[in-house]
Amino acid sequence: NLQQYGEVYGTFFGATPVLMVSDSEMLREILIKQFHNFSRRTHENLRINTTPNGRYLINLVGEDWKNVRSTITPAFSSGKLRLMPEQLNRCANIMAENVGGFAESGKTFNARELTGGFAMDVIASTAFGTEIDSQRNPEDPFVVHGKEGLNLNISSPVTWLFLLFPWIVKPILEALDLDGFPRESYKFFENVFDQLMEMRREGGTGRADFMQLMANAHNEEDEGKKDTDMAEGKVQSHKKALTKADVVSNGILFFLAGYDTTSLTMAYTLYNLALHQEAQDKVIREIDDVIGDNEEVDNETMNELTYLEMCIMETLRMYPPGANVISRHCENPTVVKGLSIPKGIDVRVPILAIHHDPKRYPEPTKFIP
Repeated sequence: NLQQYGEVYGTFFGATPVLMVSDSEMLREILIKQFHNFSRRTHENLRINTTPNGRYLINLVGEDWKNVRSTITPAFSSGKLRLMPEQLNRCANIMAENVGGFAESGKTFNARELTGGFAMDVIASTAFGTEIDSQRNPEDPFVVHGKEGLNLNISSPVTWLFLLFPWIVKPILEALDLDGFPRESYKFFENVFDQLMEMRREGGTGRADFMQLMANAHNEEDEGKKDTDMAEGKVQSHKKALTKADVVSNGILFFLAGYDTTSLTMAYTLYNLALHQEAQDKVIREIDDVIGDNEEVDNETMNELTYLEMCIMETLRMYPPGANVISRHCENPTVVKGLSIPKGIDVRVPILAIHHDPKRYPEPTKFIP
């Protein structure tokens, strides 16, 4: 469509009018300089206030978003990430053994299944604080319910009715608390959270992972409102405690957002390297030079694998997972580079089209790290 209609054109997403923008200067205005007019992700008609969908961080707005965002942020600090190599190495070693087995036997294998198992194990360990082995046991309940949550049926009549008549279908879905995520799977993750919190209460505070930070925010009994004496050098905080639905929903979001993006990027990188022997040989030489005989990989080592990073970045350009389109909702009448954008219009950025635009990348279909 970018080649056919140009860098700015209008279309519809179901019954919702949207403006597709890929012009670099306009995107700088929308996403940076005038972001205050485009801070929401999508039209209110397309935002369903259900559980878990309505409590996902990406669907929250205003103070609700700020509260959950400030709680989650510490989980991704550089200090927390430095604590994760041990868990990542454990999962990576299992995957390396599996790849080695295929290499010895000469059998073909499904790269997506292999990397999907790795991603599942990593997320379960780093986010939920639980150890599973989905690479060897694909029938683990965590794996089964996790994949159930990813099976969104876009051909469902309900989905199409919602897209075409959101003002009618939305209140019905909210009244029934239906959003496409299986009820049974949500109950499973809710039980996982309860069990993890019970185990950590019995065994101490637990490690500072994603779920622990969320749980700490959930357990603030006074909902974060503490009136204190300024004379004693204390301050007043108005941070609201997270509900159990907030914690479980965003734990699910962490899984949904991390599973496909990680496993697809790894699978497509393996695919590209398999097709391009010269790049594969160069990656192998770099890994041999940097890692050598070391059995563990740490953050400092990863920073030295520059060519491998180039291959991953080029793979992300060719096959961007998850966010093929970025959406922003215009909250106030705005003028961008002479174009008047009315309030209520959704602006969308076609990531895949931009990544394959020959004006930006002269040979967009070629793998050139």
